[in-house]
Amino acid sequence: MRVAIFSAFPQEIKPIVKNLKAIKSKSRPFSLFVAEYSSNEIILVQSGMGRRNAETALDYVLKEHNPDLVLSVGFCGALYSGAAAGDLIWAERVFLIPEDVLKSGATLKRKDLCSQEIPNVREIVSRLSGRVSLREGCILTLERYMKKSEIKKILPDDLCFTVCDMETFFLAKASIQRGLSFISIRSITDRADEEIPPELFHVTDESGEYRLSRALSLLLRKPKLIRHSIKLGRNASIASKNLWLAVKSLIEVL
Repeated sequence: MRVAIFSAFPQEIKPIVKNLKAIKSKSRPFSLFVAEYSSNEIILVQSGMGRRNAETALDYVLKEHNPDLVLSVGFCGALYSGAAAGDLIWAERVFLIPEDVLKSGATLKRKDLCSQEIPNVREIVSRLSGRVSLREGCILTLERYMKKSEIKKILPDDLCFTVCDMETFFLAKASIQRGLSFISIRSITDRADEEIPPELFHVTDESGEYRLSRALSLLLRKPKLIRHSIKLGRNASIASKNLWLAVKSLIEVL
């Protein structure tokens, strides 16, 4: 089987690339690695953050590699109490808050959200029982940065174990429309009562790629962010290691 794994940031897939001994492919607008594991061909894609980057990377991979399965992995923020760094969430249905609905400021109902059902994912995830700890939840994709306090004010009450990211819905919809199997697994980096300072999201360039130079420049200009950056880095390390365990287990049961 040929599996295409998509993530936004290098930290999300670094342990996966390392443990699979994946080889970096030729230069292109995004980083791409290839590997073989458990009789499967693996394509690892670091697409950058947001809708445009995710869809552009998916279109390229579909054209050049024709995968059988698209796996979206990465970090997320928890919107439910009791979450811990590294907790893993999968979803049978993913959601998007439409921008026009956001502007109303009203509390949302589930019908107000765009949603995408993910077929046959439960059967695949069930094979992971006993191998890795996964919780079924709701993955909510945002089109722009929002504080958790803002999201929770308008979030429907009937969504359980909700986490937020900025790519999953778009990858799921595009993959399923093309007849591809799709799975998403997200690993928590920040709890529901923790806000990531928005400045830390500005360490990527216009294409959504992480830039160390931007991160260092930001911390030099705003040293108060160093504490937040260290904590986020520590949580991200836990989250990325758990993502690797989930990906490894999933590939082995395909």
